[in-house]
Amino acid sequence: MLRRYHTQAPKHVNEPGDVEAAPKAQALTETPAGNASAEQWRTYAIEQRGADPEQVAGMKRDELREQYGPKPE
Repeated sequence: MLRRYHTQAPKHVNEPGDVEAAPKAQALTETPAGNASAEQWRTYAIEQRGADPEQVAGMKRDELREQYGPKPE
């Protein structure tokens, strides 16, 4: 006979119809670090700066950082 040691399912397991699903990843709202990946910079440029996804698709990280990152004072 198998014993059940847990009376409830672990918190990270969602049963069908569970209203409390796992939280979605938060949108990138802060400027990425200078050495962040090109994908992080691309996401930031599109979601926060309104960049055209097709335009930024071929850009390198340094190009994205220069165009969409903070401007030095």
